[in-house]
Amino acid sequence: MLSIKYKVPPVLSFALCLFAQIVIVRPQSDFSIEFSFRDIFAFVLLVSSLGLVFYSARLFKRNKTTVNPMLPENASQLVVTGVYAYSRNPMYLAMLLVLGAFSVWSGNWFSAALLPVFVGWMNFSQIPYEEQALEKKFGEEYVNYKKRVRRWI
Repeated sequence: MLSIKYKVPPVLSFALCLFAQIVIVRPQSDFSIEFSFRDIFAFVLLVSSLGLVFYSARLFKRNKTTVNPMLPENASQLVVTGVYAYSRNPMYLAMLLVLGAFSVWSGNWFSAALLPVFVGWMNFSQIPYEEQALEKKFGEEYVNYKKRVRRWI
């Protein structure tokens, strides 16, 4: 059994990565990369990520279960339909898309270096605890879900 008990809420981890991206971009403007439709692409990523968050949260609400990632043991039902049929963590995927949107919008590829940092941090500090709690609560149903659906996409 994992003994990881995280202390940093996922939204704070996301905010710290976004802040770090902003800090990285400012002094590194010489490393900007320009390409056509950069702003449009960043906007599409941002809108897609917001849609993904709201759709994911709506599925939780429809199934009358908690959306609080700090208390996965309070889940009353396992959500496996909709976007959850393709990703076990669509809200974290949405956060990653926002970070990607900022990297694209800024045109600074140094800020993109924080994308794998965010994924690694979530894979180490957040997701294992959630998976442990959900496996304990839902047993074989969650184990089978993990076998069918990838963690991110």
